[in-house]
Amino acid sequence: MASPLTIDEFRNFYKKGISKPTRYRVLTTGGSGAMRTLLAESITLPSRSFSTFTDNTYGEVRQFPYRHQYNTELVMTILLSEDQNERLWIEQWMNQFMRPNHHASPYQTYQNSSRMNIYMDSQTDKHTGTYKLYGVYPNSIIPSNYGYAMMNETAKLQVAFNYRRYTFS
Repeated sequence: MASPLTIDEFRNFYKKGISKPTRYRVLTTGGSGAMRTLLAESITLPSRSFSTFTDNTYGEVRQFPYRHQYNTELVMTILLSEDQNERLWIEQWMNQFMRPNHHASPYQTYQNSSRMNIYMDSQTDKHTGTYKLYGVYPNSIIPSNYGYAMMNETAKLQVAFNYRRYTFS
């Protein structure tokens, strides 16, 4: 059994600092093709796993990976400006590849989809990594709560995006 790290070993391991979940920027091409910054209050980062097959021909049962499997959903909470331009932009993006009361093929959805980059930064504003999402499109606008008791809160829009795949570098 491995021995636990000493305090000096722990400090040395994290001498450059520990990553904070508040240091990120989101840029997307949206439906227009032009890059746009989204003021995301919160975001779920993309994830992936492997699809596996089970081999139990001889001996113990084992699992072997055979392809990447992406979670394909990312939920983002976007801060809304007074004119709710962000909501309008998401609505137009959704209508661009599937107008209301019309049908579109899955190929049209991917053909008209976009890219999204999530930039991770350190506490000193040094770039530390980028999630590049391909085949991104807004899949669902999640219902928003409004009420007179919410006078001191800011308006927010939650959007679930789907994506085909991502890379991290």
